[in-house]
Amino acid sequence: MSTIANNYNTTVDKLVELNDLESRDISAGVQLKVPANGNTSTGNSADSSGQ
Repeated sequence: MSTIANNYNTTVDKLVELNDLESRDISAGVQLKVPANGNTSTGNSADSSGQ
């Protein structure tokens, strides 16, 4: 998940918070919300599929 966080200029903790995850473990194929425009606030987001 750290690679995803780095790709979107955010942190793993923010990804966990934004997606209401109970742990940092994810499985292949899971769609994650990521902060829009590399903004680490949780106001605007897009999922990792780009939608």
